[in-house]
Amino acid sequence: MKFLKSFLGFFSVITTAVLIVVTVTVISGYESLSPYITLQVLISGAVTAIVTAAVYSVDFRSRKHFIIMTLIHYILLCIVMGTLGVLFGWIDKNPAGIIMMCIYVAVVYAIVFGMTYILAKREADELNRALDERNKKN
Repeated sequence: MKFLKSFLGFFSVITTAVLIVVTVTVISGYESLSPYITLQVLISGAVTAIVTAAVYSVDFRSRKHFIIMTLIHYILLCIVMGTLGVLFGWIDKNPAGIIMMCIYVAVVYAIVFGMTYILAKREADELNRALDERNKKN
């Protein structure tokens, strides 16, 4: 159940971030829009959410372990999105295309990190408020 909840959370945040990057890329005139873009974004969001939920379901033993797993996670996402990017025609199958996809992955990573931080902070603030109210009653 924990994995499913984690997957769904990551799926929604990652898919939103991928949509943002795709939209900015299309608006900037770099790419044209495929009629299958919605399905492609959903597939890429689902696959990367599975990878993300699997990596972050591990209890990290130390800060060093967390950093190493984050680097491994980024590399896995670059491989997954590079493969999907070539299959979907988002990037060319050459070093420049692969580098661009790694940059896109880094941008999505930053957006997801920011969104996750904001959501977690909001949840923590609500929990702290509820604890403060409970402590005042006692």
